Amino acid sequence: GLVSGTPTGTDIGELSFNATVSNGKYQKTKQLQIPVYQQSVLKDLSKTTGEIQSYFYGSASVGGSRNTITFDGGSLPNGVSFTPHDGWFEISGTPEEDGTFTFYVRASMVENNTVITTNVKEYTVTIVAPAASITPNKLPDMQKGQSWSAKISCDDFYAYRANWSISSGSLPAGVTMTVNSGNYCELSGKPPTAGTYQFVVK
Repeated sequence: GLVSGTPTGTDIGELSFNATVSNGKYQKTKQLQIPVYQQSVLKDLSKTTGEIQSYFYGSASVGGSRNTITFDGGSLPNGVSFTPHDGWFEISGTPEEDGTFTFYVRASMVENNTVITTNVKEYTVTIVAPAASITPNKLPDMQKGQSWSAKISCDDFYAYRANWSISSGSLPAGVTMTVNSGNYCELSGKPPTAGTYQFVVK
């Protein structure tokens, strides 16, 4: 005989039933057991976005019983690590790079060294750089024919990373930009003529 189907109830574990074979004259009954397991189901990650140099923590639970959770490939940002637990996992740490990172997690139920159920889920985490804050908001006034200078800086996070430029408008004649380090630049010179000048530093 054949016993088949898809369990739809909530019973998990050993299910017992009696099987009877009869030829009309004789019959024999035997008790049989069928193990029923809950499928390993990986849930969504609790957090999927973060910023460089800001602590990141995300976790996800696993539906099912007696699951073994493993990292199954892909990549995490530098500074962030994967830690499995009983029925859930976490990724945590301080990201050292930005970008989009895809990794895979496998949940498997193992019984007597045999994999009974297994499931792999793809996860994606996006790490971004924080918005730059540029100071000062207003530059000191220039005077015709007089030496003038102003320092413009951004957050220390961007040290050795920032590329400074004049994105629109133009500096007054005689005034130039000097990049002294990644996180600040200096405008200096002697404007030969008076006037109002508008420009955007990027």
